[in-house]
Amino acid sequence: MRNIKTRSKTVAFALFFMVFAQAVPAAFAQGPSLLPTTAGKDVADAVQEKTGANKPAVAEKQLPPCLAEIYKAQGIEDGALKSGKMRDSLIEAQKLGAGARANLIDMAQTASPAGRLISVALLKKLDPPLAQKLAETLKQEAGDQSVSYISPTERCHYSVSDILNDLSSTRPVIKILPPVAPK
Repeated sequence: MRNIKTRSKTVAFALFFMVFAQAVPAAFAQGPSLLPTTAGKDVADAVQEKTGANKPAVAEKQLPPCLAEIYKAQGIEDGALKSGKMRDSLIEAQKLGAGARANLIDMAQTASPAGRLISVALLKKLDPPLAQKLAETLKQEAGDQSVSYISPTERCHYSVSDILNDLSSTRPVIKILPPVAPK
């Protein structure tokens, strides 16, 4: 009889933690209002400060339409895709050239992870040493984040670090930018 009581307590204890494990992430997902505070600051604010997530963002309305699309990119399409959703924007962004340099630098620091990778790839054509510095910063800040990658033969996810390593190689496998026809 004693063994049955112990088992029922163990099952009840396990059920409690299963419910608790589901409730805690839900509380964090609802935002800072449910999070505990530390010294008058929300935990979410402290995390944003530490990770740099509260950097001033480039206002999308200030960007040309092609750069605004890159800024909020959710994935990377291989430059070899003729029917990629972002192909026209990527070609247009390459044609902007040095005029877009300041926007690309800001985007490389504040855009979505995919947008940051594309910005670094565009900057690599304009200013390779600067692009390398921004790539190192991006690798430190978001290196373990996953980015969707679509090529003519595959659809998968790569880490930001993996894509940056490939981008810096002499023969990159991932072609982020489509070729631009000469003027």
